[in-house]
Amino acid sequence: MTVFYDIDAYYFFDPSLIESYPTVMEIGTFSTTAAQSLLEMNATSRIILVEAEEASADKLKKECEQRDMPSVTVLHRALAAADGPIAFNLYTSRNANSIFDRRRQLRETVTVPGRCLQTLLDEAEIYRLDLLLMNCEGAEIHALQNLIDQPSLRERIGQICVACHRSKIYKTHVWNELLKALEEFYTIKQEKINSAFYLLRPHKDEATQ
Repeated sequence: MTVFYDIDAYYFFDPSLIESYPTVMEIGTFSTTAAQSLLEMNATSRIILVEAEEASADKLKKECEQRDMPSVTVLHRALAAADGPIAFNLYTSRNANSIFDRRRQLRETVTVPGRCLQTLLDEAEIYRLDLLLMNCEGAEIHALQNLIDQPSLRERIGQICVACHRSKIYKTHVWNELLKALEEFYTIKQEKINSAFYLLRPHKDEATQ
């Protein structure tokens, strides 16, 4: 029976599939909570935090310095379908910030560096990513589509824990179609309490256990 590890109230993963010196990327965060939890579990972890809002990215960098977390790197980037500048919407509720129109009270729209998932790995100099965490207010659909379309990208990434924003940002059928396609490559588990979070484990990694 697989025992899953809860990083926080949302993210979880299968520790049996994690290497001794793991590399983890978290896309869409304005807190180091998950990074701290991962380092407590494995102090040798290398962690990359990707945040689209510049002020939040700067705050993360300062927090990492204050907490003496030299193995944590912060990138000011937005996950996107393709590389290049992209409009990013800042809402009064910052956890709603998104490259998508959320139809909420908008503070402002800014232009930020957009990167597809493969480019994020390249810029962080990651050959093999053990764990990918995504809670990026809709942009996850671009990363998941990239994984479906690019076998070489799938080879570079182990487990994926992702928040689904179906019905809030995109239609439910969009998510369901992505999951159906991803089932060819991954075993998919839905979190019981926070049902918007899903864990994708590559079939080949499970076969080696």
